[in-house]
Amino acid sequence: MVREGDINTKMKALNWQVVIECKNQQRLNLWDAWIQTDKQTLVYGEPVLVIKLHNEPLEASKVVIDLDTFLELVKRASEPKIKEPDNELKWKLNNLERQLKDVQKALK
Repeated sequence: MVREGDINTKMKALNWQVVIECKNQQRLNLWDAWIQTDKQTLVYGEPVLVIKLHNEPLEASKVVIDLDTFLELVKRASEPKIKEPDNELKWKLNNLERQLKDVQKALK
């Protein structure tokens, strides 16, 4: 079971429960903060460290994650949602194309 961080979510990243540790400080020892964040997952969660400096707006917060996690998220985001259309989707797309051609002919 994952220990709770500052924000314990049901959200998953790469099939791991996301455990978020938040820091709102003027000065931060990044390495110590990351070690604390990583320990809170007990190897069963995906550690996420959110850093907000005093007097900065929330939207200026920074997020620290493992490099492997970042690269996998970038890879997944760049992959097409549908690699090959299944037969039903292929039929619908072909049908749509025929209908569009019919509409174009009718408009001429």
